[in-house]
Amino acid sequence: MSHKSLSRFIMFSMIGLAIALGWLSFNASAQDKTQSPALLSWQIDVIDFTGDVGYMPSLALEPGTEDPYISYYDNTQGDLKLAFPVGEGGDCGPSNRWSCNSLSFQNITDFGLYSSLAFNSAGDWGIAYQNVENGTNEFRGLPATGGQELFFEPIENPGVILTLMNNMRYSQSDVSHVSYGLLDLNQGDAFIKHAQYVGQFGNCGEGQWDCETVVETTAVGLGIFNSLAVFQELPHIFYRDINQHLSVAVKTFIGNCGLANDWSCFALDPSVIVNGMISSYITDSGDFLGVAYIGNDALRYAYAVPEGQGNCGVLYSEYECVYIDLVGSPPDNQFLATSLG
Repeated sequence: MSHKSLSRFIMFSMIGLAIALGWLSFNASAQDKTQSPALLSWQIDVIDFTGDVGYMPSLALEPGTEDPYISYYDNTQGDLKLAFPVGEGGDCGPSNRWSCNSLSFQNITDFGLYSSLAFNSAGDWGIAYQNVENGTNEFRGLPATGGQELFFEPIENPGVILTLMNNMRYSQSDVSHVSYGLLDLNQGDAFIKHAQYVGQFGNCGEGQWDCETVVETTAVGLGIFNSLAVFQELPHIFYRDINQHLSVAVKTFIGNCGLANDWSCFALDPSVIVNGMISSYITDSGDFLGVAYIGNDALRYAYAVPEGQGNCGVLYSEYECVYIDLVGSPPDNQFLATSLG
C-alpha cells in the first residue's frame, strides 16, 4: 500500500489501564507522502477523560465525510460508548466538539468490552461487543441494508464460554459479518468463530444470525488475536494459530477446516511469532486486502498480490509480507488498529 492511498493510519497502544480516549491524525501533503510516520505532523486530541475510559477502542471513518467514529469501553460506568465529532453542541473533546454519550443507556449490566465498529456504504454503523455479565456477543446498530436496527441484541449465547476480540465488518452487499474468539472456561478449549446476519431462520442470535466454528483447539490463546475482512464477498479471518504464527481462514465452501470443511485455513506468515494484535481491512471498492500485525516484537504488514508475486501465503492465495517498525515486547506495544481513508 503506497502513501498516496493512505490518508490516515491509526495506532493505539495501551499500557496497563487506559484512562483517556485519544484521537491521532495526520494529513499527508505532497511533500511528506514518502516520509516516515515519525517525521509527519500529527495532531493528538483527548476526546474523553471522564472516569476510567478508553478500553479496547475500535475506529471507523464515516463514508463521505471521513469523520472518525470510535467505539470504546467505559470501565467506570461499565458501558459501551461511541465518540464522534459534531462541530457544535457536543459533550466531550476539544471545545466540546465531540459527542461521547449518544449511546447513554440506564442499566446495571456491564457491557461493551472488545467492541468492533464498522460502517456500511450508506453510512449506517454497527457495533459488535461483549456483554460482560454473561459472556455473550451482542450487536447495536443496523445489521444489513433494509434490516431493522438492533439495540443490544445477542449474536450468540455461549453460556459459560467467554467471548473475546470481536471483529465486525460489512460485506460489499452491506451484510454484517463478525469474527470472534471464544474460550471455554470449563473445557479449556479455544475457538475461532464466524457469524453472519441472515435476518431469520439462523441458528443463533434469536434466529437472526448464522454462527459457525472455523477453528477449534486446546491452545487457549488461539482466540485472543483475530481480525476479519470480507474480501470479494468472502470472509477472511486472520488469526494467531496453534503455532503462534499468522494464519488466515477463507470461506471457500470446499476446504480443510470448519465443522463442514467449508473453510480453507493456511499459514500466511510462518516465519514470525505473533505476539500482538491483528488488524485487517479492504478498500471501499473491495479490490485491495491488507493486514497489519505485531510479530517478533515488530509492526508488520501483509497484502494480497497476484499469484507468483508474493513472498508469503500459499499457492493461489499469495501475500507480500513486509517489516515496518520495531515496536518492542508486549504488553507495552500489543494493541493496534488501522483504518483507510
